[in-house]
Amino acid sequence: LQSNRSETKLRSRYDAASEAIRKRLIRHSVPSQLTFVGELHPDGQLDPKMDHLACFLPGLLALGASTASGISDTASRSANRSAAQMALAEELMETCWQMYDSTPTGLAAEIVVFNDPLRAESRPMNAQLDVKVRRGADGRDAVEAKEQSGGEFADDSGGRSGR
Repeated sequence: LQSNRSETKLRSRYDAASEAIRKRLIRHSVPSQLTFVGELHPDGQLDPKMDHLACFLPGLLALGASTASGISDTASRSANRSAAQMALAEELMETCWQMYDSTPTGLAAEIVVFNDPLRAESRPMNAQLDVKVRRGADGRDAVEAKEQSGGEFADDSGGRSGR
Protein backbone atom coordinates (compact mmCIF):
# COMPACT_ATOMS: atom_id res chain seq x y z
CA LEU A 1 0.00 0.00 0.00
CA GLN A 2 2.69 2.47 0.96
CA SER A 3 4.71 1.76 -2.18
CA ASN A 4 1.75 2.27 -4.51
CA ARG A 5 1.84 -1.46 -5.36
CA SER A 6 5.35 -1.27 -6.79
CA GLU A 7 7.01 -3.81 -4.47
CA THR A 8 6.34 -7.08 -6.27
CA LYS A 9 8.78 -8.96 -4.02
CA LEU A 10 6.84 -8.00 -0.90
CA ARG A 11 3.53 -8.89 -2.55
CA SER A 12 4.90 -12.30 -3.51
CA ARG A 13 5.93 -12.89 0.09
CA TYR A 14 2.48 -11.87 1.33
CA ASP A 15 0.79 -14.18 -1.18
CA ALA A 16 3.06 -17.08 -0.16
CA ALA A 17 2.34 -16.47 3.53
CA SER A 18 -1.42 -16.27 3.04
CA GLU A 19 -1.37 -19.46 0.98
CA ALA A 20 0.65 -21.24 3.68
CA ILE A 21 -1.92 -20.14 6.27
CA ARG A 22 -4.71 -21.53 4.10
CA LYS A 23 -2.94 -24.85 3.51
CA ARG A 24 -1.51 -25.50 6.97
CA LEU A 25 -3.59 -23.66 9.58
CA ILE A 26 -7.18 -23.56 8.34
CA ARG A 27 -9.68 -26.16 9.52
CA HIS A 28 -13.47 -26.45 9.77
CA SER A 29 -15.37 -27.32 12.94
CA VAL A 30 -18.16 -29.81 13.25
CA PRO A 31 -21.09 -29.72 13.06
CA SER A 32 -21.38 -26.12 11.78
CA GLN A 33 -18.30 -26.07 9.52
CA LEU A 34 -16.99 -22.85 11.07
CA THR A 35 -13.64 -21.94 9.56
CA PHE A 36 -10.90 -21.41 12.13
CA VAL A 37 -7.16 -20.81 12.28
CA GLY A 38 -5.45 -23.49 14.35
CA GLU A 39 -2.22 -23.26 16.30
CA LEU A 40 0.72 -25.16 14.79
CA HIS A 41 3.12 -26.79 17.23
CA PRO A 42 6.81 -27.44 16.50
CA ASP A 43 6.08 -31.18 16.12
CA GLY A 44 3.76 -30.36 13.21
CA GLN A 45 0.47 -31.05 15.04
CA LEU A 46 -2.29 -28.51 14.65
CA ASP A 47 -4.13 -27.61 17.83
CA PRO A 48 -7.78 -26.71 17.05
CA LYS A 49 -7.78 -23.57 19.16
CA MET A 50 -8.11 -20.01 17.96
CA ASP A 51 -7.10 -16.95 19.91
CA HIS A 52 -9.51 -14.02 19.65
CA LEU A 53 -6.65 -11.92 18.24
CA ALA A 54 -6.76 -14.14 15.14
CA CYS A 55 -9.89 -12.16 14.31
CA PHE A 56 -7.59 -9.50 12.84
CA LEU A 57 -6.68 -11.97 10.07
CA PRO A 58 -9.92 -11.57 8.07
CA GLY A 59 -9.24 -7.84 7.70
CA LEU A 60 -5.68 -8.49 6.60
CA LEU A 61 -6.83 -11.03 4.01
CA ALA A 62 -9.61 -8.75 2.74
CA LEU A 63 -7.14 -5.88 2.39
CA GLY A 64 -4.73 -8.14 0.53
CA ALA A 65 -7.50 -9.39 -1.74
CA SER A 66 -8.70 -5.90 -2.56
CA THR A 67 -5.23 -4.58 -3.41
CA ALA A 68 -3.87 -7.49 -5.48
CA SER A 69 -4.72 -6.39 -9.00
CA GLY A 70 -1.84 -5.48 -11.22
CA ILE A 71 0.94 -6.40 -8.80
CA SER A 72 2.27 -9.72 -10.05
CA ASP A 73 1.28 -12.75 -12.08
CA THR A 74 -1.29 -12.68 -14.80
CA ALA A 75 -4.58 -10.93 -14.31
CA SER A 76 -6.48 -14.24 -14.08
CA ARG A 77 -4.11 -15.71 -11.43
CA SER A 78 -4.33 -12.49 -9.45
CA ALA A 79 -8.14 -12.49 -9.66
CA ASN A 80 -8.36 -16.14 -8.59
CA ARG A 81 -6.02 -15.57 -5.66
CA SER A 82 -7.94 -12.46 -4.63
CA ALA A 83 -11.25 -14.31 -4.76
CA ALA A 84 -9.86 -17.15 -2.64
CA GLN A 85 -8.41 -14.73 -0.08
CA MET A 86 -11.67 -12.79 0.14
CA ALA A 87 -13.70 -15.99 0.55
CA LEU A 88 -11.40 -17.11 3.37
CA ALA A 89 -11.64 -13.67 4.98
CA GLU A 90 -15.44 -13.87 4.92
CA GLU A 91 -15.47 -17.39 6.40
CA LEU A 92 -13.09 -16.42 9.20
CA MET A 93 -15.07 -13.26 9.91
CA GLU A 94 -18.23 -15.34 10.26
CA THR A 95 -16.43 -17.53 12.82
CA CYS A 96 -15.22 -14.46 14.71
CA TRP A 97 -18.72 -13.04 14.77
CA GLN A 98 -20.04 -16.38 16.05
CA MET A 99 -17.39 -16.35 18.81
CA TYR A 100 -18.89 -13.10 20.12
CA ASP A 101 -22.53 -13.79 19.33
CA SER A 102 -22.55 -17.20 21.00
CA THR A 103 -21.98 -15.91 24.53
CA PRO A 104 -24.62 -14.39 26.80
CA THR A 105 -22.45 -11.30 27.36
CA GLY A 106 -21.52 -10.77 23.71
CA LEU A 107 -17.84 -10.99 24.65
CA ALA A 108 -15.74 -13.70 23.04
CA ALA A 109 -13.49 -15.96 25.03
CA GLU A 110 -9.78 -15.20 24.72
CA ILE A 111 -9.20 -18.69 23.28
CA VAL A 112 -11.77 -21.00 21.72
CA VAL A 113 -11.09 -24.72 21.26
CA PHE A 114 -12.99 -26.02 18.26
CA ASN A 115 -14.40 -29.46 17.61
CA ASP A 116 -11.99 -30.59 14.87
CA PRO A 117 -12.97 -33.79 13.02
CA LEU A 118 -9.28 -34.50 12.32
CA ARG A 119 -8.44 -34.76 16.04
CA ALA A 120 -10.61 -37.10 18.08
CA GLU A 121 -9.36 -35.71 21.41
CA SER A 122 -10.73 -32.28 20.52
CA ARG A 123 -14.30 -33.54 20.25
CA PRO A 124 -16.58 -32.41 23.05
CA MET A 125 -18.88 -34.84 24.81
CA ASN A 126 -21.89 -33.22 23.11
CA ALA A 127 -21.50 -33.66 19.35
CA GLN A 128 -23.87 -30.74 18.73
CA LEU A 129 -21.34 -28.20 19.99
CA ASP A 130 -18.71 -26.59 17.80
CA VAL A 131 -16.47 -25.72 20.73
CA LYS A 132 -15.29 -27.63 23.76
CA VAL A 133 -16.74 -26.40 27.04
CA ARG A 134 -14.11 -26.40 29.76
CA ARG A 135 -14.93 -26.26 33.44
CA GLY A 136 -13.07 -23.78 35.59
CA ALA A 137 -11.70 -24.58 39.05
CA ASP A 138 -15.00 -23.45 40.56
CA GLY A 139 -16.96 -25.92 38.40
CA ARG A 140 -18.46 -23.20 36.20
CA ASP A 141 -18.05 -23.14 32.44
CA ALA A 142 -14.88 -21.35 31.35
CA VAL A 143 -16.26 -21.06 27.82
CA GLU A 144 -19.94 -20.86 26.98
CA ALA A 145 -20.83 -22.75 23.82
CA LYS A 146 -23.77 -22.11 21.58
CA GLU A 147 -25.69 -25.23 20.71
CA GLN A 148 -26.25 -26.00 17.07
CA SER A 149 -29.95 -26.36 17.70
CA GLY A 150 -31.94 -23.35 18.77
CA GLY A 151 -29.16 -20.97 19.79
CA GLU A 152 -29.61 -21.59 23.50
CA PHE A 153 -26.92 -21.53 26.13
CA ALA A 154 -26.24 -23.84 29.03
CA ASP A 155 -26.32 -21.82 32.22
CA ASP A 156 -24.42 -22.73 35.41
CA SER A 157 -27.30 -24.79 36.78
CA GLY A 158 -27.53 -26.98 33.67
CA GLY A 159 -30.74 -25.29 32.51
CA ARG A 160 -31.21 -23.32 29.35
CA SER A 161 -31.24 -19.59 28.92
CA GLY A 162 -31.99 -17.80 25.68
CA ARG A 163 -30.24 -14.71 24.45
